[in-house]
Amino acid sequence: MVFIQAGKPVSSPKIIAQCNDHKDNDGDGYCDFAWAKGYCSDGSILGDPDCSAKDDKNETAPCTVQCSSASQCGTDGYVAANYCGVDGNVYRDYQTFSCSNAGTCASVCSSQTASRLIQTCSLGCSEGRCIAPPINDSEKKQVILIGVDGMQVAHYLEMKSQGKLPNLDRLVADGGWVGNATITGHARTETAPGNAELHSGLPDTVTSVVDNTCGISLPDGDSVFERLSVFNPSVSLGLIYGKGTCYIPEAVLANAKPVVSWWHNRTSYPQRTYISSNCANSIDVANKSLEFISTYKNDSFYLVAYFGVPDCAGHAYGENSVQYGDSLINVDDGLGIILDALAQYGIASSTKILLTADHGWNEGTTGHGTAAADTKTLPLLSNNANLVNTIYSQGIRKQCDVAPTILNYFGMNSGDYQEITDANCGSLIGV
Repeated sequence: MVFIQAGKPVSSPKIIAQCNDHKDNDGDGYCDFAWAKGYCSDGSILGDPDCSAKDDKNETAPCTVQCSSASQCGTDGYVAANYCGVDGNVYRDYQTFSCSNAGTCASVCSSQTASRLIQTCSLGCSEGRCIAPPINDSEKKQVILIGVDGMQVAHYLEMKSQGKLPNLDRLVADGGWVGNATITGHARTETAPGNAELHSGLPDTVTSVVDNTCGISLPDGDSVFERLSVFNPSVSLGLIYGKGTCYIPEAVLANAKPVVSWWHNRTSYPQRTYISSNCANSIDVANKSLEFISTYKNDSFYLVAYFGVPDCAGHAYGENSVQYGDSLINVDDGLGIILDALAQYGIASSTKILLTADHGWNEGTTGHGTAAADTKTLPLLSNNANLVNTIYSQGIRKQCDVAPTILNYFGMNSGDYQEITDANCGSLIGV
């Protein structure tokens, strides 16, 4: 390029390549590209590692942008387990990530961990949970909710009539109840909205869990777990899931997880895969449930045991397949282990059990996406008919009635869960 100065052509300034100017330009103690005629005039060492050739213009290495946003540094969330604070309450550490100087060469990721109050304890804290007040057996309340993913009512009744599900028969044999519940609170008969309604009693217009989109959580404080932890901190809370996806249990119950002292998902206990990597053998789910029952047999407790195998079998082989039938037998086997444990510890009659599903199954297909009678009608079983002998509204028992029934059994009134009542759902407990 030529510049014109005072009527005379002037050549543009010559840019000297830093990798051949005999100087340490970036202050790292090295100069220039190492070649036969190279040398350093400032006492530095020949051969700057950032020079790939002697005609490189810049001796400084290109910078690396470490982060452009905090999300690139990590996901905010709780870490480790609950612990006792010096004030005698339950705390858990929460880690947040940040990105300083975002999008620049000076960007740096960092994180901070702060203690968050999980539960206030009236009698102090021990081993990460509130110390429970002494209770008499007459005051002790123990409930197990058994969820079965994708359990079709018609298929269950057919196998029941053939005598293939002895433990499901055993569950209701002595003062129990067998019937149906209907999905009324969400339009899509999918796993995430079914789980959300089971755990909250609220419709998808309130929860925003309308389908199986990953990462959607129930609103803070709306789950049975959270309501119980506030109403009565002495109730021990447990969850053992035999199915794991991007939406259950971690996403839907993300806000409940900090208050559940016994939380086990698809990866946190010994388990065998059943047909699909999403599902665990029901026997392994039941065996993990035994640990919870053994630990808290003398306390009030609420345990959710979730069997996922019918859903995995149905998607892989279809509802009318041998494999789908075998998956219901596998659920029955898991239930038998739990019933045996309750009998062993002498709490079979005092422990209330509810068994139901998140959704049913479209007859003869490999799916449950069409909202029809066979996907919206769910099994509802209990070992105590008094737990479900009242119809709250609309002339039917509903999926959304399960949560308020559990809350009511533990002593909460409808005013304590007004949002559920406002959605036309309520307790099935008879007077």
